[in-house]
Amino acid sequence: MRPDEIFDDYPHRLTFLRGASFKLDQGSYNFEAVAATPLDLWSRYERANSAEGAMRLKIPLNDLDLGFTTTTKIGLTKSRLEAQNQVGAIDFNYEFIPGTSVFGEFAGSYTAVKEAITLHTIYSGMSGKFGYAYSAPKDAGYGVQNAEVYAAYMDKNFYPGLSNYRYTRNDGSP
Repeated sequence: MRPDEIFDDYPHRLTFLRGASFKLDQGSYNFEAVAATPLDLWSRYERANSAEGAMRLKIPLNDLDLGFTTTTKIGLTKSRLEAQNQVGAIDFNYEFIPGTSVFGEFAGSYTAVKEAITLHTIYSGMSGKFGYAYSAPKDAGYGVQNAEVYAAYMDKNFYPGLSNYRYTRNDGSP
């Protein structure tokens, strides 16, 4: 058996990622980026058939924290783009009273797959979460130390290719 045949039944076996990451923390903001491709230990980079990447920027502004996230996943066949998935998100946390805040995240996804010469599947979706959080110090003597209430929504066609929480639906949708 050749070494590259060992992992032919992906995703049932362990996948190794080869890539690079970058982190910049300037105190007032934080930026992180990562890019990788799943390859077994014996593969050459020219054999890669997919690549993944993510970027995250966090900006604190007094009582408001803002975050921006983007992820990309592409699939290749013979070095040509066959499939792509992109997700962009904005999140925030606003602490209007110490220990009390409102928060939210809103994301959109775009997926395009070339399944055959004349068959192209394209779909996109949105998701969101908005809530209220309360946290009291441990020595405050209150009955409730931490509480969070939120509402969340996810379109049927929202597909975050680099996350698996999409499969947490209980209505039978993928």
